[in-house]
Amino acid sequence: MKNLIILSVFMLMFVFSCQKTQTNTVNGENTQTTDVRIDKTPKNPDIKEVDLKSGVDFKNIEMKNKVAFFQNKEFTGIVVKYDENNKKTESSDYVNGKQEGIITEYYENGNVKSQISIKNETVDGKSIYFYDNNIKMMEVNYINGKKNGLMLKYNKEGKKVLEKTYKDDLENGLWTEWDLEGIQKFQANYENGVEVKKDDSAVKEEVKTDDVKKEEVKEEEIKK
Repeated sequence: MKNLIILSVFMLMFVFSCQKTQTNTVNGENTQTTDVRIDKTPKNPDIKEVDLKSGVDFKNIEMKNKVAFFQNKEFTGIVVKYDENNKKTESSDYVNGKQEGIITEYYENGNVKSQISIKNETVDGKSIYFYDNNIKMMEVNYINGKKNGLMLKYNKEGKKVLEKTYKDDLENGLWTEWDLEGIQKFQANYENGVEVKKDDSAVKEEVKTDDVKKEEVKEEEIKK
């Protein structure tokens, strides 16, 4: 019985030692918080780490005309949203009361669902989406709210299955897709969102070339 009591005391001491009381400086003022949440998101080079412990719960943020205030001041820092089970669902960077930086969404298992780059309250920069197993699903670049540059898509094993280029939200350039075995199954060239068709002479030349190859194969078979 005595040993059981001693063991219980040690367990209580361990639990309290795991709680981290820290002083955060928010908008120039010190606020003490005891943080018992643990960010279990696995390491991934594509994921930007978010210091959730320094964040402020969205419930404590007051929105006025789309501007975030904390303790009656325009907020600069990280705002974290939680669901009814106290699991994080989203974290956002704010500067002077407005979203500026990275918006991170989370799956129920705590893994990162997406990280969107925001500039001047508009999607701008690289946006990355992930599967719930923390493997990258898609990567696309934005300029002033429109897709510009490469879009890459991957399957759950991390193999690339699609690559295409955008210009002002329209497909522009080469569009290539691969199957699960990594074999190319589709490729076409686009300009301003419209597939660029090959002219008739080029198509006829390809058909002619194929016919010549078939004849060469037949001749080889006959010689054998």
